Amino acid sequence: MIKESKEDLNNLLNEFTETIEELKTPPTKLEHLKKNKDLYQEVRGKLHILDARREPIKKKFQYIQEQDQDIGSLELSDEDKLKLESLDEAWSRFNDGLDEANLIIQKCY
Repeated sequence: MIKESKEDLNNLLNEFTETIEELKTPPTKLEHLKKNKDLYQEVRGKLHILDARREPIKKKFQYIQEQDQDIGSLELSDEDKLKLESLDEAWSRFNDGLDEANLIIQKCY
């Protein structure tokens, strides 16, 4: 369960980062602009799904941490704890990044 939880957390954080990096890259060609606009629309359409993935991840880690207190053999690294603690902040930065990406896309039109 620890491995799965770490993968879920890392996958979500990577999706946030990679999506914003791609969207904030100013398009140099019309094809790139269309691709960014389509990706932006796709991500906006699935924001509720991305948001819904956060709470189960938090609950899994909470369960793991409770088990760790009871058993003492499950250990989360400081890095994992930091990533988990910064999940809500990452979500906020992701949404801010989407707003910035939208401005970049609009300027190119």
